[in-house]
Amino acid sequence: MSQVAGTDGEILTVRQIKQVFGNIREIEALSERMEEALNKCVHADEDDEEGQVDVERTAGAQMKRLGEIKRGHGTLTRSSSAPALFQKAKAREEDGEDPVPKVSGVLLAFLPYLSLYYPFITAFPTIPSTLNEMYAKNSKFAAFVRSQEEQVRSHRLGLCHWLLTVVQRIPRWTILIENLRKVTDDPVEYEALGRAHAMSEKVTENINERLKEQTAVLTLVNLQKAFDGLRRPLVSPARKLLKKGQFWRRLRMDEL
Repeated sequence: MSQVAGTDGEILTVRQIKQVFGNIREIEALSERMEEALNKCVHADEDDEEGQVDVERTAGAQMKRLGEIKRGHGTLTRSSSAPALFQKAKAREEDGEDPVPKVSGVLLAFLPYLSLYYPFITAFPTIPSTLNEMYAKNSKFAAFVRSQEEQVRSHRLGLCHWLLTVVQRIPRWTILIENLRKVTDDPVEYEALGRAHAMSEKVTENINERLKEQTAVLTLVNLQKAFDGLRRPLVSPARKLLKKGQFWRRLRMDEL
């Protein structure tokens, strides 16, 4: 859509695209780099004919495996293939080869950059209503989204559901690291994965805190709209919502 913005075939303006998708391109670029680094680590001995990792093939296999675990069709146990990624690195070190970058090293290097998700996640609560408004006012956009959702690759999920999967990635990283810790016998790697786990939890806490702050501000805005004739605005940078409940006003007899 961004390629045709500003042309006769425009579906959404650049401003509208930014309003819906935010910085999703930066998030996608970060995800691709993390995926590539992890695939090189996990599949170091499974290079293709040109000596490079087939990122698309290995990524598909890993996503299928994680999907099976999530649906309950498989579990990460010491008999599964997961420990191999730790055994390979150890074997290469013992043979005097250059060690493969460990999974924990890749995670610790990339996890701090998950802050890129903050703008998208904090804006997400307003996206459903924004999309509904755009569907109602822009029939071309509504038809385009509908045609995309009907394709097989969409798996019967709507645009809003796909955008939600971006929000869900952060807690999934925490779950993934927890599962990796369960299947490693390397004490050094176990300790490093523990630090990665703490880092991912910290990112999740920061995001949840920002979402709470945003919800509180929106509540104040709605309260301000509900009261007419206020001498001072309820919303200000130094003001926070502390409690929500019923409001009772006591009237004098002459006010009844």
